[in-house]
Amino acid sequence: MITTQSAAEAPDETSVHHLLGAFQRFQGQNERMTSQLIVDHGVGAVELRALLTLRVHGEMTLTRLGQLLCQIPSTITFLADRLEKAGYLARRPNPTDRRSLLVSLTSEGREVVADIWERYRVLFSTVVDRDDVGRLTRVFDDLSAAIPVEATR
Repeated sequence: MITTQSAAEAPDETSVHHLLGAFQRFQGQNERMTSQLIVDHGVGAVELRALLTLRVHGEMTLTRLGQLLCQIPSTITFLADRLEKAGYLARRPNPTDRRSLLVSLTSEGREVVADIWERYRVLFSTVVDRDDVGRLTRVFDDLSAAIPVEATR
């Protein structure tokens, strides 16, 4: 939920500077971790997101996967080809729509995702508790919603 604060409630310039610095350090470290996961599992960043998306949402059409990843159909088809070749993804005909295919994780794909999930679980569990996770999720969601609004001002 985006709220506008009065000048008295808003963080001061120094606090915003420190917060932005901390966020940028987090982004940099997360990119390093993602890069290591990419090396460890032989997939790219978008493929990594696709595997995690399939873990959370389960079997789906390529079209739906493309929507969730904000990727165009040709990119998703190419991505699915690479993940299938790596043994992480399986495709099958969609029984309710002959024009589309359903994609899901293979057992090897589930193992890869389990490793990735466990690394993040360990990371987060050493720093934040359940209440923090909920609060941070809301803050990041609110910031994500506010950035496009602020960027167009």
